[in-house]
Amino acid sequence: MIVGVRTLAPFRVPVTAILIFKAKSACAKSVFQGIIDRKMDQIQLGDQIIRYDREQTRKAYSAMVGGDAERCGCSYCLNFAAQRTTAYPENFRLLLDQLGIDPEKEGEVYECGPDDPLGVYGGWFYFVGELIEAGERITDATSGFQYFFTDAKRLPSPKVDFGKNVLAIEFFTKLPWVISEQP
Repeated sequence: MIVGVRTLAPFRVPVTAILIFKAKSACAKSVFQGIIDRKMDQIQLGDQIIRYDREQTRKAYSAMVGGDAERCGCSYCLNFAAQRTTAYPENFRLLLDQLGIDPEKEGEVYECGPDDPLGVYGGWFYFVGELIEAGERITDATSGFQYFFTDAKRLPSPKVDFGKNVLAIEFFTKLPWVISEQP
């Protein structure tokens, strides 16, 4: 029988413990069962709020062989891969690291068309987390680079197991054509 629910502190995120009491003969014996979720951290990006599990995300990325640009291999994806180290602004790379994401292993990359003289690219990275507040979803990192959190249920399934709570951080950027092979 559940008798009470209490929030315990001090933790970085709320930790809830459910207390279960069982009666045995004339005397009551209490059994403490805690449901504790200390692995999730919470951050706010613009008006979006998420909880994420950095370690579980890192485990999933360690099982991933490479990013989508290499898996696809089309000239657009190869052009993106050739610029991957400079395609993401520093603050976005820091966010990916905070979430436990390997910036070399995007879940998807796609070309959206030209914006002369640049090409527009989109894509996303998967991570373990929960969307607390969906918000407006667009955050400008630098000129031409945008990113936001989204529920991964509307995206194709990741190539590796991230568990049941999967989010994605989607991005859009503009890049020049740098490889010799033309589209």
